Amino acid sequence: MPLSFASILGGTITLFGTSTNLVVHGLLLERYPELGMGLLDLAWVGVPVAIAGLAYLVLLGPRLLPAREGLANAFANPREFTIEMEVDPAGVLVDRTVEEAGLRHLQELFLVEIERAGNVVSVVGPGEQLKGGDRLVFAGTSDAAVELQQIRGLIPSRDGTSSLEKSLKSAAWSRRWSRISVSL
Repeated sequence: MPLSFASILGGTITLFGTSTNLVVHGLLLERYPELGMGLLDLAWVGVPVAIAGLAYLVLLGPRLLPAREGLANAFANPREFTIEMEVDPAGVLVDRTVEEAGLRHLQELFLVEIERAGNVVSVVGPGEQLKGGDRLVFAGTSDAAVELQQIRGLIPSRDGTSSLEKSLKSAAWSRRWSRISVSL
């Protein structure tokens, strides 16, 4: 946001800095052709406005903008955000769709992926049919795990490593490997 505002403020300095300046100049030339402006004729007003605006952005901008964490910090511990369950092979959810099983509109949870026989279905639609032994990975709060355990036909996953966690670990490993290879 500060960069966007700085570019707007910089546009007040020259004639072609903003489209508004060009439109007003065109209208001025239609009505008073002798009052045409040069490239920097707006600078006597634009420079003080830009300086005042930039000072405001530098001094008050950091206090007004929220502090944001990076994406790496958000997924530092994937277990805080992923909950894994399996479809019980003898349970009532076998051969039902995600929508029929009631897994589409859960409170504080979202079905991210289904792992079935080594294949990962990463875009899970409401018509996706569940099979016995499917590993379901949900994203959400740890408090919502209670809601999942109350659904008949779901059991806690036997394998504790989700493919989401595996991909995050492999991404971290490749970043470390690239740093090592660059330093060599």
